[in-house]
Amino acid sequence: MARSVKTGATSGPDSGEWTMVITSVGEGLDRVLDKALTRPVPKTAGAQMRFLVKQLKSTKAVVQLLGVSQRTVERDAKG
Repeated sequence: MARSVKTGATSGPDSGEWTMVITSVGEGLDRVLDKALTRPVPKTAGAQMRFLVKQLKSTKAVVQLLGVSQRTVERDAKG
């Protein structure tokens, strides 16, 4: 699931900070994993999406991070 996605520069969770441009789901996972507990990276697309939803606490946050539609996040997370 290496989807090239460019999101515009948006303000991050910390005030005044700009987020990096995410070019793939893998990079999004890497960013979230840097802040998460140390555990292996999920291998399948569904597992990766469920991990992102769980870590970011909403599908809307994943949509903003990856720049895809909410339906895509829901479909991929379903498995």
